[in-house]
Amino acid sequence: MVKETSAYIGLVTDTLTNLTDGSITPGDDVLINGERIRVAGEAEGVGVFFVNAEGVATPVTRRLTQNDPKTVIARVPADLADGNYTLRIVTQFSNSAVLLKEPRTIEYPILLTVSKGGGDRPEIE
Repeated sequence: MVKETSAYIGLVTDTLTNLTDGSITPGDDVLINGERIRVAGEAEGVGVFFVNAEGVATPVTRRLTQNDPKTVIARVPADLADGNYTLRIVTQFSNSAVLLKEPRTIEYPILLTVSKGGGDRPEIE
């Protein structure tokens, strides 16, 4: 069996803050850049997910704003709780007109963090 290395997520940007440090904002979009990441296919489990430390996957239920082979824009679920998440894309997309028989799972190697704390407020003396 040949290990699939051509599909990957290279960078995730929070579109509200323009940060690429892994912080994400619930209710806003993330810009996902990579290779062969277009979400395609009707197999069970295909989609974009935020997976917490316990392995619970929260799907993106809103239609993807952009869904291309190198760029996906997805809305972070508004009810995503504070914590660390693995971004997972499950797709049957291939570079040909024929979809993959089995879905491919692509995960971003950097943990994404939701923190609704008010850490950016100015300190009053």
